[in-house]
Amino acid sequence: MFSRNVCILLLVELVMSVSGCLKSSDVLGEDEQVITNSAYSITSEDSSEIEQEDCILDRSNNTSSVDDLITTTYPKELLLENYVDKMYNYIEMTEINSQCKIECIRKINDQKYYTIQKSSEGGILYSLFTKSDDAFKLGGDISDLEKTVIVNWYVEDSLKKEEFDKIKISSSTLDDVKKIDPYGFYPVDLAPYRGRTLDYEESHHLTTDGYSVDVIYEVYENKYIVKDIKIDKADKYSLYEQLLPMDKPDKLLK
Repeated sequence: MFSRNVCILLLVELVMSVSGCLKSSDVLGEDEQVITNSAYSITSEDSSEIEQEDCILDRSNNTSSVDDLITTTYPKELLLENYVDKMYNYIEMTEINSQCKIECIRKINDQKYYTIQKSSEGGILYSLFTKSDDAFKLGGDISDLEKTVIVNWYVEDSLKKEEFDKIKISSSTLDDVKKIDPYGFYPVDLAPYRGRTLDYEESHHLTTDGYSVDVIYEVYENKYIVKDIKIDKADKYSLYEQLLPMDKPDKLLK
């Protein structure tokens, strides 16, 4: 009974500390950490990261235009240099902000935000962030309490769904699709990072007029040949549909 009460007390202190009801110094020593169970812990360094994130979230603004908020553009290569990691490993908002300052952040709800950044080449990078408390409760680490990027979408030119009419099943290749959308999501390109090759693959695309495109490939003579293509109106969960009307790419691309 005693040990159970101690665990409950520590968990209450942890929740109060994260929510701001207690200062970290009330719970932690300089080099101490509070263990709520054997699965996860929170340190003073983690608390600092959460405070940094709160400063970024305080910038959220759903009324000002992108042009009014963004004062700095970055080379496309810099914005996308961690593109692979951002697709397969969650990246904290604070890490992205340390490389390319987040100036435009929109709040979808208490769990979801998206950011917009501009490239010096005239492109737009959208990043959707989510917060997963459940993962933390199930034994994750403190990073699960931070906003992590789950979707990236970079657009440099208008891309309509009709462009994909050029793709022919059984004859078009992966390279043909990349000519239409060089910034689509191509997991096949990540196969070397995953230490394996694939016998089939899919690529995923969003068009600037609000359609979701999935292309399925099969391997033939060491080439990825289009086996099927599916085009649907982007659903309400897509990044496109969660953008404010004034943030849609066709409104921002010059």
